[in-house]
Amino acid sequence: MLDRRIIWVAGIVMVAALTFVSACKNKDIEDANKLIQESNAKIKQVDQIIADNDKNIRELDAADKSTARDKATKVKSILDVLIKAIDSGLKLGDEAATGFEQAAKKKIDPKQVEYLKLISDSLRKKIEAFKERREAAKIMRDNYDNSDQKKVKEAVDNFNRRLKSYQQLIDQANDLARKADQLAMENPEMIKPK
Repeated sequence: MLDRRIIWVAGIVMVAALTFVSACKNKDIEDANKLIQESNAKIKQVDQIIADNDKNIRELDAADKSTARDKATKVKSILDVLIKAIDSGLKLGDEAATGFEQAAKKKIDPKQVEYLKLISDSLRKKIEAFKERREAAKIMRDNYDNSDQKKVKEAVDNFNRRLKSYQQLIDQANDLARKADQLAMENPEMIKPK
């Protein structure tokens, strides 16, 4: 029942480190930049969680292909580890989104506020998407060796619904991120990549 689509292979979102610029020294700009840096650091931690779990993903694939007697136990154990990794990433992603939202509340240029809101909205959509992915992983874990065909069919249907929802949310998040990128390109005097 293992479906490779469940494997978490990409970061929640990668926000380019950036600096807001202003013609004069501005405490709110400084505060916003600090919040952005802290949020970007959390996203880098998410990327590290993903990198650290590459080995688990390979082990999951190998365990699923195994003919060993303890195959189901091994698969479920690895899925537990990956679910915990998703939980850690979701927590950090939420903290990063909150940082962007706090930065948007500072007295900064409206274009900078718009940019931060787009970034935060994109991140929130990806968080929502990965919650769906987490639930799909739980469904897989809980039904990996189920012999009740009716329950297996229900689980597969639920799994597929969650993956479809995941993809729709990721698409929405990517659209928001593209809008943020476009806004940054149109306003290089206010939003500069670091």
